[in-house]
Amino acid sequence: MKGGDLERKDGVFRRRLIDVIIILALVVIALYAVLLHFRITGQGMDNIIASALVGIAIIEVMGAVVYFYFARRIALEEAGPLRNLFRIIAYCFLVIVILAELHVNVTGILVSAGFLGIVLGLAAQSTLSNFISGVYLLSSKAFEPGDRVIIHTWQYNLIPPSYPHDKFIPGFSGTIMSIGVLYTEITNDERLPMLVPNNIVAQALVINYHRAKEHLTKVQFNVDIRIRFTDLERKIKAVVSKNKGKIDQYTIDIEYLSKDLYVVTIHMKMDELSRARIKTEIYMELIKYLNKEHAKLN
Repeated sequence: MKGGDLERKDGVFRRRLIDVIIILALVVIALYAVLLHFRITGQGMDNIIASALVGIAIIEVMGAVVYFYFARRIALEEAGPLRNLFRIIAYCFLVIVILAELHVNVTGILVSAGFLGIVLGLAAQSTLSNFISGVYLLSSKAFEPGDRVIIHTWQYNLIPPSYPHDKFIPGFSGTIMSIGVLYTEITNDERLPMLVPNNIVAQALVINYHRAKEHLTKVQFNVDIRIRFTDLERKIKAVVSKNKGKIDQYTIDIEYLSKDLYVVTIHMKMDELSRARIKTEIYMELIKYLNKEHAKLN
């Protein structure tokens, strides 16, 4: 962790400590006034104040844990709303507990809160879905910032190019930049930022190249039946040897044979970052070779 981040988090911790002290002082004063209003004194007053102080301390400590847990995985600015949401929910429960100790009928309050929760849930269904999905993505660690992925989802239509033999994965490819509260930021192969809602990502098929132990790349092309395979194989080996440091291993196979042509496939195990460049180089070299061979035959 960088020194600037440590200083920033230390500053946040000091501010939070000051906030907790102020909150505790205000709660003691407010509770004291409320208890005098309800004419609760002596042991009953001490028990309620003690319960409130212990509850606040637990909530603030747990809030700090939630904050620093997510601050290590997302930006500090996005970890704050998660901590605040936890604190709001926890303080609501604490208030209900204190009201119950004051012998206040909380049934009506709970019914009203439940109805209000249903209304708010329906109104902010999409936002809540993105938020819950964001928490799921952060906790599951299906991918992390810096991972190269392909996201295949039915919500966003793609029109794939036509490849005669090679397979195509209809998805959005790029690098994960950050996983936020509501959106996952991805930089695609054209270096354009994409903000994808978390609920879309949580439902999508995610292919994570960063987690792959090996990646096989296929180069496939048609060859005139009159071109000798042994000569072509020799040329392929010469072309592949130029990228010996990038290609770990490879095989040359004949996939299909007819009276006019045969289909040759090169399976290579290589680094993902070098895949596009090496495939282009191999195709260019083989196109030149096949054009010369066709010229000889004609």
